[in-house]
Amino acid sequence: MVGQFSARAVWADCPDLSFLANLLLVCLIALILVLIAAFVYYAWRFRGKQPAKTKRRRPPVPRDKVDAAAANLRAVRRQIQQIQDEVTRQALLQQTQQMAQTFTRQELKIVVFGTGSAGKTSLVNAVIGEIVGQVGATMGTTAVGQTFRCQLRGVDQQLLITDTPGLSEPDVAGTEREQVARQLATEADLLLFVVDGDLTQSEYQPLRALGRMGKRSLLVFNKTDCYQTKDQILIQQRLQDRVQGWIAPEDVVAIAAHPQPIRLASGEIVQPEPDLKALLQRIVRILRQEGETLFADNLLLQSQRLGTEARQLIDQERRQQADKIIDRFQWIGAGVIWVTPVPVIDLLATAAVNTQW
Repeated sequence: MVGQFSARAVWADCPDLSFLANLLLVCLIALILVLIAAFVYYAWRFRGKQPAKTKRRRPPVPRDKVDAAAANLRAVRRQIQQIQDEVTRQALLQQTQQMAQTFTRQELKIVVFGTGSAGKTSLVNAVIGEIVGQVGATMGTTAVGQTFRCQLRGVDQQLLITDTPGLSEPDVAGTEREQVARQLATEADLLLFVVDGDLTQSEYQPLRALGRMGKRSLLVFNKTDCYQTKDQILIQQRLQDRVQGWIAPEDVVAIAAHPQPIRLASGEIVQPEPDLKALLQRIVRILRQEGETLFADNLLLQSQRLGTEARQLIDQERRQQADKIIDRFQWIGAGVIWVTPVPVIDLLATAAVNTQW
């Protein structure tokens, strides 16, 4: 009681001290209001005002997939303009320009994809009817994607067939080539994924990822001449079961791109002709039925993928900006603690009481 009475007496006898305390309290309130206003301002700036759902206008339905791809590409450009990093923004805008130029492309891109030993180059050789690579090559021969032009009978469109580096190649160079192959696969209008048996884990994962992207694909079971008929049927059925849900059973095709030589009873060695009939018939049927939409589907898929990349970059930049704002508020908060008048008043009152004693 004596201490409290003495403190009150000190405050009553020292009007200057009371004025100082009130002044510090007013400053504290003003600082808190400024912090609240700054927080509201930055929250509004980075979040923006969401329009009411009832007032949102639905975009018009595109007339076809080409219109959808063009509209999506324009939206992606507007989105990329929000990226603050100049180098990244210009790089993405350049990609959109390259995609816009492909709207006038007349050829359909077919990409041959798979492990290095599955016979991709042999398949390309057989399709275009001439030697364009080393047949029977070991893994790693196709160092970069090689593209060749050809045309199938019964198909009006020109075809660009790309032979890609193989998957699962050893060393760092093999990993780099695999990245090139994956990029080429994502840009295909039609993908031929080549295997020479049941799917391994290293084959299943990229094939499944491309399927989730919506990539139009054929699963090509090559080297059937190395299997007995019953084993070939079992493996093909197994492949159809493994890809059920994203590749139709009729899109799992068995071929022999470069059959093994046959020794006749006379001792003569004969090289059988490639057996691509089932594959070529399926490709022709797809190009006749879906040729006009394959190109548009790929453009739409590419623009959507680019839009996703742009959104991720924008979100990353916003998080970085938000972290800077949080750090700034933390420093301001630390300053508020130092200028808060409550501990200052307590110290002054304690000093006054001690002086009385």
